[in-house]
Amino acid sequence: MGATGYVQVMQNQPVRLAVPQAAWRDLAVAWYENPADLATPLVWDQGQLALKQFKSVSAAKVASPPVTPIETGGAVTNEQLTDDTLTFDTTAIGVPHWIKISYFPNWHVKGADGPYLVSPSFMMVIPTQSHVTLYYGRTNANNAGQILEVLGWLVLVGIGSWRLVGWRKRKNGRLRRSASLGRGPGSGEVDDLP
Repeated sequence: MGATGYVQVMQNQPVRLAVPQAAWRDLAVAWYENPADLATPLVWDQGQLALKQFKSVSAAKVASPPVTPIETGGAVTNEQLTDDTLTFDTTAIGVPHWIKISYFPNWHVKGADGPYLVSPSFMMVIPTQSHVTLYYGRTNANNAGQILEVLGWLVLVGIGSWRLVGWRKRKNGRLRRSASLGRGPGSGEVDDLP
């Protein structure tokens, strides 16, 4: 019950796994390869407060996580997906929801806690209200990268302009010297470029 399209109310409580990001992928694959484990989702614990309600497992216990059923009659309705937005309504407020879209840090949510990286590489949100909106947006790293890109282009344009002005001054100085010595542009001499 509660399963429609991309969003599903979890049937079992997820378990937290606090490991470095590099180790997450291999452990999620090990979880995924064992069909008996699929009933209990793994959520990557980066110290978020909302995840403290779930049991924690060590990397060694990924192969047999505890199964704790969620007792809810919650359902997901009115799911709408666009290129960069997923909206849905739910009656299971406070219960983890599996979002069957690949996790990426640029995903943000309104009306829920999260999104969190959950096995195998999906997202999990914990609704705080009945209407939830996930949207793909910008992160601070994106903003910093674009600022650095603009500064880089400004530096390149500045250096190019400075070199062009210097080259023109040198060329004009050579032409004046040539004219004062009686050599003109048609005398067969070629100006050196910078």
